[in-house]
Amino acid sequence: MKSVTIGWAVGAVAFSVFLLGTSRPAAAGDKPPPEPAVVEEILRVLNEKGLLDEDEYSRLTARYTASEKERKSLLPKIKFYGDLRLRGEGFWYDEDPVAGDTPNQFRGRYRARLGADAEVTDFALVHFRVTSGQDDSRSENTTFGFKADWGPGGIYIDRANLELKAPSAWIPLSDGKASLDVGKMGNPFAWKPIRDKILWDDDIAPEGAAVRVSGDVAKGLNVFFNGGYFIDDENSASRDPHLIGAQLGASYKAADTVTVGARTTWYGIESIDANFLCRGVNGNNCNGSSGSTPAGGNIAGGLTGSTDGGQINVGEFGAYANFTGIENWPVTAWVDFSKNFSAESSDLFGTGSDATAWNTGLVVGDRTKYLEIGFDYLYVEANAFPSQFIESDWIDGKSNHEAYVVWLTRRLFANTDLQTLVSFGNAIDDSLPAYGNSVGKADRVRFQTDLNIAF
Repeated sequence: MKSVTIGWAVGAVAFSVFLLGTSRPAAAGDKPPPEPAVVEEILRVLNEKGLLDEDEYSRLTARYTASEKERKSLLPKIKFYGDLRLRGEGFWYDEDPVAGDTPNQFRGRYRARLGADAEVTDFALVHFRVTSGQDDSRSENTTFGFKADWGPGGIYIDRANLELKAPSAWIPLSDGKASLDVGKMGNPFAWKPIRDKILWDDDIAPEGAAVRVSGDVAKGLNVFFNGGYFIDDENSASRDPHLIGAQLGASYKAADTVTVGARTTWYGIESIDANFLCRGVNGNNCNGSSGSTPAGGNIAGGLTGSTDGGQINVGEFGAYANFTGIENWPVTAWVDFSKNFSAESSDLFGTGSDATAWNTGLVVGDRTKYLEIGFDYLYVEANAFPSQFIESDWIDGKSNHEAYVVWLTRRLFANTDLQTLVSFGNAIDDSLPAYGNSVGKADRVRFQTDLNIAF
């Protein structure tokens, strides 16, 4: 009887181990499989007691190890990340012909973001991020006291896209990379080597599809291409304004301490309707309903030469140089220029095309070592680009603005940076009534202090 009992026990344990090794991943509500250490310990004890011989022990252990590896390979690898930014800022205004003598303003703000990158396969990733905000596509900040009696802040989706990566063997470039993104994503045209503020606000997250390709064509010479198609406004019964973009650029390591780079970009915005143009003029649709940003500055009839239709064709060129020859004090300098080739003098105001934008900047130092010191001059004429996409921190999200900006950044400790920034802004042209939507509160000094904590 004892030998029969032992035989049943060995058979039951062996069958259980077999089931554990070949079972599917646990579904919602299923009990999770035993920890690998538990199963391996059971097998070891049975082997030591003589209930499993060495061959059977080795076979079952190998079978379970292989099946556990297969089970884990079916689960996506998920990486979570986030950040919190605390900001204090003040505004000092000069009197202007529209807003008059505007009171100075001081406020505190916060921005909280939480995201995840899920590696579904070696060639497919899902990106997702939520953020705080006040329902403004160019700002993820929430102002202290935004809702009376400390009402809850808003949470919004600002990333939700699938990234498909091409196998490296498909790309005829050394260290080549290529990917297709579909969904709501970060701006694929933003240029990381510089403070890229000439046309786009950092928080803009376009919706559509984008292609990115990069790789080395020679020693020290890296080239890249970014392209995209994005829907701006889905209209079931009329035109759908959309943007098509194509960007080509390169960087070259000219010496051990010198890197230079350049890019050129074309933006085409088509199927434009009257509401798109009205939002660029004053931030509202033509019927007075609010758009998604407090925009303003485009001249009625000037952005495309029409108040209801047309298209926008913008060309942009930028270049930078980076020098690392002084230890702990790298230097990066850049210049960026763009022109709206579709802009025309407004028939309503006769103001001229106002079609250009440019900026130039310099950054010295390393915030992780000692200090980063930066300077930028930003100049965006009234019809250079749709104002609903224009940078909102430095020039208040309006065209017909210019600004001198200086900042200091220091890393206090791991993942925590402190930045102080001062922006001196003005309207480029304050003639009324043509520029009235961008003149109010334009002549001002903005002071910001940010504490950025990443995790």
